[in-house]
Amino acid sequence: MEKNPFSCAVLVKFCLCSLLLTLPLYGQNLVSNSSFESYSTAPDDQGQITRATGWEEVVVSADYMNTTYACWSPEIGGVYSGTGFAGFASYGDPGGSSEAIGQDISANPILPGITYSIRLHAKKSHSGFYSANCGGVELTGFNIPPVLGSLGIHPESLAGCNVLWISPPVFDSIWGYYSGCFQSTTPINYIVFSTEKNINCPQYIFIDSLEIKAQSASSFTLGNDTSICTGQTFLLDATYLGATYVWQDNSTNPTYPVTQAGTYFVTISAGGCQLKDTVQITELNCSATVIVPNVFTPNGDGANDFFYPIIVGEYTNPELIIYNRWGEPLFQDDSFTPGWDGKTNGVESPEGVYYWVIKFTDSSGVTIEKSGNLSLFRTP
Repeated sequence: MEKNPFSCAVLVKFCLCSLLLTLPLYGQNLVSNSSFESYSTAPDDQGQITRATGWEEVVVSADYMNTTYACWSPEIGGVYSGTGFAGFASYGDPGGSSEAIGQDISANPILPGITYSIRLHAKKSHSGFYSANCGGVELTGFNIPPVLGSLGIHPESLAGCNVLWISPPVFDSIWGYYSGCFQSTTPINYIVFSTEKNINCPQYIFIDSLEIKAQSASSFTLGNDTSICTGQTFLLDATYLGATYVWQDNSTNPTYPVTQAGTYFVTISAGGCQLKDTVQITELNCSATVIVPNVFTPNGDGANDFFYPIIVGEYTNPELIIYNRWGEPLFQDDSFTPGWDGKTNGVESPEGVYYWVIKFTDSSGVTIEKSGNLSLFRTP
C-alpha cells in the first residue's frame, strides 16, 4: 500500500529522554474540560462531542456521554468520575480509520524539547462488533489545527500530524489508568485523541480525566559536568518527589557518591514518566606544587629580603616555622607571606644555615608537611 505523503511522522511513542530547560507552564494541565464535565447541551444521541465545552470533532463521529446519556448501553462501569466522558471507535477497515476528538491548546502549547507527562483513564466496549482487543489511546498533535470533520480516516493521515504518545493496549472494559511521557520536536498548538491506528481490528474506547503537564527540568538535574580531585568524594543528587531511581550500576538510592572519573547517569520514574540525565566527571591531581628557595638575603635592598614558600594550587591552614641549627624555633606564622625577615624577636639573625617546616591543607583535604634547609646571607 502506498504511503500517504501527508502521513504522520512518528516522533515519540514511549519516551526515555533528558530534560531541557525552557519556560512552559509547569504543573498546569494543558487539557481544558479534561473530564468532560462542562457542556453546552446535554447529549441525547451519538456523535455529539462538540457539545462538550472546548472539544471538536476531528474525525466523525466521536461521542459525548454523561450520566444522562450512555450512548453505548449497557456499558460496564459507567463514568469514571463526575458526569461526563467521551468515546471513539476504530472502524476495523484496511486503512485503520478512527473517530477522533481534539482541542486548541495554543494558549499553552506543547514546546519542543520539553518532557510532558500524560495521564488518563480508559476502557473499551465490553461486547459487540467494536469490542475487539486492538490497541491503546493515541495522542497526536498539530502545529496548525487540522481540517475538522473528516470521515473514514485516521488522524495520522491528516497533514502536519505528529504522533506524541500511544498508551498500552486497552483490553479491559473496566476503567484503567494509563500514563507515560513524551517530547515533541515541533511546537504543538492542537491535540487530538483517537484509538491507536490498527488495520482490520474494530474497537471502541472510552476516555475520561485527561491530563498533560510539563515536567519541570529545574526539579531534576544532575548539574553540569565537573571535575573532582583525586581522593575526593562528590555526591550526585537526583532527588525528585515520589520517584524511584536506577543509576548506571543499577543502584537505587536518590544520591550517588562519585570517587573517580567517568560517565554517570540515572533514570528516574515518577508520575508515569521515565526521565534521564547524564553527567561527565573528570579527575584532577589537585596536590599543590611547593617551591621553596634554599637561600635568601635579608639585607634591606628590596630583593630576596623575605623567606617564604611558593604554593601553586589552592590550600588552607598554612603554617611556617623556622628553627636554628640547635632545633630552637625562631619564627612561626600562620601565613606564608610576607614570610621570615631573617630576624628573631626584632634582632637580625646571624648568617648561617637554618631549618624550615611548612604545613598546609590542599584542596582535596590532605594535610601536607614539608621541611628543608635554608642558608641566610647578609651580603648577596
